[in-house]
Formats: sequence, C-alpha cells, structure tokens
Amino acid sequence: MSSVVKKAWFLLTAIFALAVLVPMLVVKDQRSRGRSTSERAVQAGLSNLARSELEAYLASKSATLASIPSHPLSEDVLQDVVTIYRHDLRVDQAEAEKMIAEHFRDSNLGLYALKRYLSAPTGEPDGTGTSDPKTLYCQHLCEDYPNARASSMAFDHLTQYAPDKLDLCDRYINMHPDSRLAVFALIRKGETYQDEGQAAEAALCYLEAWQKEPARGKRVSNALNDIWSARGHWFYPVLMPEDYLESQTLSPIKERILSGTRAVCEAGAGDVANAPERLWNSGGNREVLEEILNDERTPVIWRAKAGLVLAKSLLDRRKTAEAIAVFQEVHKLLSEKGRSTPECVDLAMAVFLLKDALSNGTSQLESLDRSLELVARQADVSRIREAFLELARGSFDLISADEQAYYTCLIAQRHLEVPDVVKAMETLKAGAEIEGVSPHRRKEIVLELARVYADEWGAHLQAAKICAEFCPNLATTDARRDVRYAAARYYFRAAAYDEAILQFRELLAEPGDDGANAVAGFMIAFCHLKKGDNTGAIRLFHDFVAKYPDSVLSSRALYVEGVCHLSSQHYDDAIRCFQELSERYPESEYAERAKDYVARLANMGAEK
Repeated sequence: MSSVVKKAWFLLTAIFALAVLVPMLVVKDQRSRGRSTSERAVQAGLSNLARSELEAYLASKSATLASIPSHPLSEDVLQDVVTIYRHDLRVDQAEAEKMIAEHFRDSNLGLYALKRYLSAPTGEPDGTGTSDPKTLYCQHLCEDYPNARASSMAFDHLTQYAPDKLDLCDRYINMHPDSRLAVFALIRKGETYQDEGQAAEAALCYLEAWQKEPARGKRVSNALNDIWSARGHWFYPVLMPEDYLESQTLSPIKERILSGTRAVCEAGAGDVANAPERLWNSGGNREVLEEILNDERTPVIWRAKAGLVLAKSLLDRRKTAEAIAVFQEVHKLLSEKGRSTPECVDLAMAVFLLKDALSNGTSQLESLDRSLELVARQADVSRIREAFLELARGSFDLISADEQAYYTCLIAQRHLEVPDVVKAMETLKAGAEIEGVSPHRRKEIVLELARVYADEWGAHLQAAKICAEFCPNLATTDARRDVRYAAARYYFRAAAYDEAILQFRELLAEPGDDGANAVAGFMIAFCHLKKGDNTGAIRLFHDFVAKYPDSVLSSRALYVEGVCHLSSQHYDDAIRCFQELSERYPESEYAERAKDYVARLANMGAEK
C-alpha cells in the first residue's frame, strides 16, 4: 500500500510541476524557440566527417560561392550544403537553412540561405512579430549578431511586418548603438522619414549613419544631395566631393552639418520665427530669404546661409549682377570681427569651390555686343572667389589641422581646374608644412604635390625628390612606405636608377607585407637591368625567385633572368630558366613564351 501511495505522490508532484512551470517556460523562452536548434548546431558543430566533406565541397565551389546569389548554380550549391546539414544533424529543410544562414552569416552563402528560408511559402508571419518562427529567428540574428551581414537582411524582414517602422529602427539603434546593424537601421529610418515627407529628419538619420561609418558615404550621398538640392542647400555637397566621401577628415564637417540639421528638426512645426525652419522651408522664395539675410536678430550663420541660397537661385535665373551683390553682402557679414566660426569657414570655402554656377551665370549673356560686360563680370566672380578664399584661410586656426589639410587639397584641385598649376603647387607645398596634420593626410598632400609635378610638368625627378624629402617626417610606417614607394617609382621614371635602388632598399628595411616587399625586390633587380648591369640583374632575379617563390612576379623574374642569360650568350642557363618557368608556373602569361624559347634554342643546338 505504501508503494502505491508513493507512486501517487510522485505522479501528483510531476503534474503540479508541469502545470506551473511549463507556462512560465513557454513565456520566458518564446523567442528562443526560433533559434535553439540552430544555436546548438553552431555551438556543437557538424561531425568531423561532415565538416571535412563540407570544407572540401566549398573549396571546390569557391568561384560559385563568390557570386552567390547571382550565379545560376547558386540553388544547386545551397541545396548540396543543406543536404550535408540535414544528413549529419537530422533536421528538416527549413532548420538546415537557418543553421547555414547563422553559420555563414557573413558570407554570400549564408545570405542566400537566409533569403530562401524567409521566402519559403510556409510559416508566413502573422504580422504581430510575437510568435512567428521567422520573426523570432530574425530577431535572434539582429540581437545576437548585430555586426553580421545576415542581420541586415533579417532586419529588412522585420520591417516588412512592423506596425511602427520608426519604433523598430529605434529599438535596434539603441540596443547596439555602435554596430553595423545600427548604421543600417539609421539608413532605413531615414528612408522611412523621407517616404513620409520629413526631409530634415531623414537627412539627420543619413548623416548620423555616415558619421558612424564613413564607408557609407557614397551610399547616402545621393539621398542627401536630393534633399539638400530641394532645399537650396547647395553648399553642403560642394564641401564633400565624391573623391572624399569616405574620408575620416569629413567627420568634423559632417558634425557641423548635423548640428545645423538638428536645429531644423528641433524647430517647432510652423514656427515662423525660427530661422533654420524658415530657411529649410523657404522653397527659394526671395522675400523669405531676404528677410532672413537682413534680420539682425537672426544668428549670423543662418543669415549667411540664406544669402547663399538666394545668390545661387539668382545665378540659376541668370541674374548675375544681383547674385554678385548678394555674395558681397554675405562676405561682409562673415568678415565682421568676432563673428567667425568653423561653420563660417565651411561656407566661405563652399563659395570658392563652387565650380559651374558662377561661371555659367556670367557666360550666358545675350549678345556678343556685351563682351566687355562679360569680361567685367568674370573679373568680379574671380575677385569674389579669392575674397572668400582669403576669408576662409584667415580663420583656418578655428578648424583642426586635418581639416586645413583637407581644404588645402580641395583648393589645389580648384586651381588645377582653372588651370593655375603654379598656385596649385604653392597651395600643396604650404599644406605639406601644416603642423599637427595626421600622417595619412600629410601623405595625401605630398603624393598629390608629386603627382602635379610629374603629370602636369613631366618633372619626375622633382616629384621623386619631394617624396624622398618628406618621408622622414611621416610618423607611421604605412604612410612612410607609401611615399617611399612613390619616390622610388618617380626616380625610376626619371631614369635615376641608383636613387631608385636606394629608395627601394630603404623600403625593404622597414616592416611591411611580403607583397609590397616582393615588388620592391623585383624593382631593384629591374633597375640593375635598366642601367646595364646584366650580371647584377641575373643574380638579383635569381635571388628574388628563391625568396618569393609564390609571388605573382616570380614567373616574370624567371623570364627576364632567362632573357638576360640569352643576351649574355649563356644559353644553358637560359634554357634552365625557361624550363623552370614553364614547369613551376604553367598558368603564367610568360609560360608559352618560355616554351617557345626552349624549342628555338633546341633547334639551334644551343643546349650542346
């Protein structure tokens, strides 16, 4: 009897535990149900046999994987990988796709697996985002892998069914503020604002994303330019040309633009007394712009911006004389003592850098009889540009050394477009001497100065000397190596082979990767060949192949070594080089030439 009682007691206890705990576990683990199997698979991994099979298969399909999902064989490749997972882990098709998406979350294979899992006809989301397996799995990817490529695709899936897209974006931006996903969510938030007609809020999101991740510059720049052009803010794109969209130096400039955009967003809707909001919504209305420009209660920077928007709109309507007068008024406004700020420097630089509008406005006069007026207007435009440039330079101490160097490059580019090569060189020389500039930015200025000497004047020797002179002043090895290599190449082009050899040897003396060192070693041998030292060239090319057998230059080194032996009538050595080339590097572009030489030498009886 006691045994029966004990069994009944245990049974009742088990039933009670299940009744109380199971609902708690279901609520607590509702989201994890969408990921538990996948997590265990990734953590435990495939069996050794399956992993070896998978690695061998992926290695054989590397070219296909690189092009997934555009490659026509993508479907077959993914299904083969799915089969390996299903067989080894005993899971169904959908679970295998989830595991592959998570396991290869930063590769095209993982993205393609996730895309196929999400597009499967079964298990469509119910729109609530609370219990659907796909929704739960996408939440898992976003929350646990915010820096993986797969999280972006998962986030896009969530936004399709989110009742409030802005709230969803804010959730993941705040959850992982420094992640790749946060940047992606900021861009999606900006697109949502843009769709809703809230341009200032959209621009703010794009700028914040760009500030967090400079590599996003080219992606968001078109959207920003569309917004700014519609609002008349032409000066912002001018300050950030395409070649520099991913530059770290833009960060302070972007921060100032961000600040101005925040001022627009913080202005109350319909707050007509607020200059940022009034300017943003002016629509180019001349009366509104003139009111802002002439209102002494308005901060100078907003008065100046209104004046520049007005001046540009006048130029677009070919009212050149009136536009010049407005530019002069803005210059006077920014020149007043004690009013200069970093943002004033930006605006002054924008006027100097404005390329087409000023010249177009003065070149479309109605008749040839007004040619004298054209000349006079062009002179006025030139004076305006120079005046704004001097205004900007006079306040360069308000911005960082790297910003000064950045603007120096833009000024030099503008001089080259005129063209005025002498002014460009003078500008770059001064920029190279700016104190406190980062090694990377100083390197850019030095390389640009050398390029101008070489390309504009054909002065390769002078270009080489400039690079060699500034090398010791560069604090980082990478910057120093880049400029050293440029010096060596310019010396080579100037046929100053001894100097080129010296620079290449200096390059080899500094820490660097094998690829760069291989190039330097090859060029040293090539310099000996160019200056007529066949014996030295043969020795150096031979040593090069021994030291860098896997370099892409090794086949060429063997080929040149063989040709050098031919010119010295060392036919046996030439045959040895050509045979070694064709055997070791059969895929090389020199392999067929080497075989041809061997055949011709054999026919001549040279091997005897």
